[in-house]
Amino acid sequence: MPLTATGPAGIELDATVCDETLWASVHRQRPRVVLSCRVCGGPMHAKVSSVGSRFFAHDGLAQTCPSLGETPEHRSLKRMVASSLRDLGYRAELEATPSDGDHGGWRTDVLASSNHGTRVAFEVQLAGMTIDEGARRTELYRRDGIQCVWITPRNPRWFTALPACRVSDESGRLDVLRGLGRLTREGAGGWEPADAVPFERLADALMRGHVTTVQQAWLHETIDANVVFSEDVVLLVTTSEAADLDARRAEQRRRQETHAKNLADLYERQQRTLQVAIDHATGAALDEILIGVPPTLWNGALPVDRRIARGSDATGGGAAIWSGDASGGRHLWAVICPVVTKATPSLGSSWRRRGVRVYAETDREAGRIAQALGWRAHEVVVGLPKV
Repeated sequence: MPLTATGPAGIELDATVCDETLWASVHRQRPRVVLSCRVCGGPMHAKVSSVGSRFFAHDGLAQTCPSLGETPEHRSLKRMVASSLRDLGYRAELEATPSDGDHGGWRTDVLASSNHGTRVAFEVQLAGMTIDEGARRTELYRRDGIQCVWITPRNPRWFTALPACRVSDESGRLDVLRGLGRLTREGAGGWEPADAVPFERLADALMRGHVTTVQQAWLHETIDANVVFSEDVVLLVTTSEAADLDARRAEQRRRQETHAKNLADLYERQQRTLQVAIDHATGAALDEILIGVPPTLWNGALPVDRRIARGSDATGGGAAIWSGDASGGRHLWAVICPVVTKATPSLGSSWRRRGVRVYAETDREAGRIAQALGWRAHEVVVGLPKV
């Protein structure tokens, strides 16, 4: 039972905004005023429900009309959505159809439009619907440059797969209880359910272009005292927070790329300097030369692969060379290019006491490592490779 109809001379009638004079001119008039359905073209008449709500009804059973099946709850929600939008100063057309230039294929419950050309379709959905059907209809709006938001007072299965909000009028106004997201306050960054807000606040933000949709792999929500886990969730979020998250993730990617480059540079320095340290170790006439963590007997092959000689936190992330003796003892002989952030004063104290050599490729790197270890710069061996 629609809230709109076509009146005499093709005038479009909206039962939610008709003044008393206009309504009286079409309601219970004799002879009857000719009214027709905007969807199927069938004859209609104006009616008033038992609670005083105005609407239009088909004269007979119109089995093929898409407007069939609308309940009083459905009509009430459409009225409240339209009223909220009009109070905000926006145009709200009930049961709107495509305009010239639209691809079409849709008929929306409430189509809101602004003076700047923004259009948002509010679809009240109480009946069952598949996710595929909702996605198809949402795409029809997107194709015509219209943002679509699904309105429901329930928690249907399609809810998290579409841009949607669960509403309630228990407070005497229309409130949005579910479907909104906000940035998480902790962790690497993502979305969590936002608090309830008045529908007018969401509607105004949508019309101003301050709300967008995002998709998240999963979401935990508390719904009616039950914790619910959902996958591939669509949320309505503010464009400012979406931009903040994009910036945070871009910064995170930049740091990861920088870290990867720094790590690659470190490995290259270790590889080059390790060859110098091995040359020094062979010149020191050690009984045995072992490399890496755990220590593995070096087979004499050159050049030595940094990956075989890699160390651990105990070597400050630097490559390791060990000396061995006939009794099977193993003594750390050298650490090559330790990571500055892992080279602590406690390691520096231990290595000095045990006579461990520390290598760096350049004077600059030697200064940074020495400062981290609590050593003097000249105590770090600068192992510039031979050219």
